[in-house]
Amino acid sequence: MRIAIVGNGRAGSTAARVLREKYACNVDVFSDETRFHYARTALMYVSMGAVAPSTIIAPLPDAQLREIASLDELRGYDAVVLATGSRPVLPPWCTELDADVQCYTAWNDVAMLADARVNKKRCVVVGGGLIGAEVAEVLHHQSVPYTWLIRGTGVADDIVPGDESAMITRHMQQSGIEVQVASDVVAMVREGGRVTGLTLHSGETLAADHVVLAMGSTPSIALAQRAGLEIATGVVVDASFRTSLPHVYAIGDCAQPPWGIRPTWHDACAHGEHVAHVIAGGADAYVPSMPSMQATFLHLEWYSVGDTSSESDSWYWRDPHNDRSVRLYHRNSHVVGVQTLAIRIAREMCEAWIAQSLNVDAVRAQFADAVVDPEFTPTVVL
Repeated sequence: MRIAIVGNGRAGSTAARVLREKYACNVDVFSDETRFHYARTALMYVSMGAVAPSTIIAPLPDAQLREIASLDELRGYDAVVLATGSRPVLPPWCTELDADVQCYTAWNDVAMLADARVNKKRCVVVGGGLIGAEVAEVLHHQSVPYTWLIRGTGVADDIVPGDESAMITRHMQQSGIEVQVASDVVAMVREGGRVTGLTLHSGETLAADHVVLAMGSTPSIALAQRAGLEIATGVVVDASFRTSLPHVYAIGDCAQPPWGIRPTWHDACAHGEHVAHVIAGGADAYVPSMPSMQATFLHLEWYSVGDTSSESDSWYWRDPHNDRSVRLYHRNSHVVGVQTLAIRIAREMCEAWIAQSLNVDAVRAQFADAVVDPEFTPTVVL
């Protein structure tokens, strides 16, 4: 079989590997960014000098640096897989990127951020999510003058409740990270074509030579739209990742399966592997795993397993002596999700609690057994 894959991120590269190694398919991978796959989640470590760029790169056989403008260009393939990922959200006051304005989701963004350091530019980071936190940490580590603007009330307040967001914000501020909350940008100031500042809703204008936008992402669906595929927020697919066109599939961050969009590394890998089995092995429908996420905010590790949406009730514990916490999400007292801050937990045990519909008291009694913190860390007693 001849398979075309558009996109070389984690989903696309995984699909390509499985199709080649397990089914001996002829696979061509197309990307308008690089000829190689790289670990996007490790970009900050390259920027900080912790790892060499070569260590996060994986070569892709038969990869082509080419933008696919239409699916008509891929006629002759037995199947086409769209793995176009997501694209950064741009605000109304900045509709395009240039030498002074960047995001931090692509390979070339590392070089642009390094240029800001070399040329001692005054940076402003806009956005309080995971990417914004990474960029702020990079700039702080490199002693680049910067300001980190967050429209909301605290760091990551779009993915964690207010108590946890406040704890993360305070921890980063106490560690020297310059965070300015409740700061909504309304305009970008330019002189002679170059960025000179950002105007806030308060009327204040912050000086800036370089702006990093970290305001979230949305599925990259332009190619799918031009092809006439069914679109919602992402490319609509069934449980086997089939789109509304025969022999065209969509996986990863661009796809919207029946269970919803879950833009995580784990899901991208699983999508890529399963779609390969569907195309070449006749596999049945994909059964999604339990949602899980992990991130680090400077020195605070955050873990989330199961349904941790605001639609559920929650039981909250905070250590009175240390910046760490546990939140158990429940419905009718049965735990449906677990979230911790600065406490490492065994995901498998959390999944078992949720699968068994244990109540909050039962999970509290067993919780210490799921903690995998380093030796000499104070015991968690809920």
